[in-house]
Amino acid sequence: MPAPPLFISPGDAASSETQRSCNRPGPDKPALANCALQFNDVAIAEKTLRRVNEKAHQTEFHVAAARLAEAKRKSAEAEGNWAKAVGLAPENKSYQLQLGLALLRMEATAKREAGLSILEQLRHDEKQRGFATRALIAGGVARHADPQKLANMAGELQSYPEAISIDRIVHLEILRQLHDPQFTAYLTNVEKDAVSKPTDLPALLSWMTGNGMSLLAIDFARTVPNDVLNKWPVPLGMAEAYAKVADWEGLEAQIRNTSWGQFDFLRRAYFSSRYAARPSLLRQTVNGTRQKKKLRAGRNPRFS
Repeated sequence: MPAPPLFISPGDAASSETQRSCNRPGPDKPALANCALQFNDVAIAEKTLRRVNEKAHQTEFHVAAARLAEAKRKSAEAEGNWAKAVGLAPENKSYQLQLGLALLRMEATAKREAGLSILEQLRHDEKQRGFATRALIAGGVARHADPQKLANMAGELQSYPEAISIDRIVHLEILRQLHDPQFTAYLTNVEKDAVSKPTDLPALLSWMTGNGMSLLAIDFARTVPNDVLNKWPVPLGMAEAYAKVADWEGLEAQIRNTSWGQFDFLRRAYFSSRYAARPSLLRQTVNGTRQKKKLRAGRNPRFS
């Protein structure tokens, strides 16, 4: 008899609970559909919505239907349901945000313009401005919009109190692409902040390494306390930086005599990569091992 599973995934748990809930009457079925969608359980969400009384739960129904349509990549259907939700609850700014995002994904120019207009208006709302500005920047990048306008928006975004670390990285990237003279000074400021706020450090190192600044990343890391550098996933970012510039001695110094816990297989992979890049190093290591064995055998008959 097989042993019972030790772990039930959140998706399985959500499906079981949703299925049980779908079989009993109640006013919360739109919320259950939304919950199922959070776990990518499209089938259960569809089944739940089919049992919803649309007239009794108009707004909630259209919100859940819009999210279901998005999960199924039905853009027009999603946009239509978000529009109905906004019509039923015009004071709800989060619904307006979702409608703006849905319109931005449409092919028709007029609809995209309407989406841009909604998102621009939401930039004046403190609770929605961060989401709206990020969406406008992402949309602008996809449409190759005016780079300077994007830089201005990114500058505003990273100045919001609710800004997250990735917002600063976005601003850095736009300044880099524009060859903006403010880039170097801003990068220095971001580096200083990352030292005082270590949770931002992995994203910064990853961005620097991915944009041809591995040497700068390595040099910057010398100013970071060792206890911060040793916190995962910073060691992974440092290993990648050394590998990018083929500094195999530096890489070995970073990863030898340490452990990355459950990710130690990655450390061993980096350790092997130095041999793949330098076959002569592998030969030297093998020859050195053979010499050591010979020396031990000469000193101790047990090894002969």
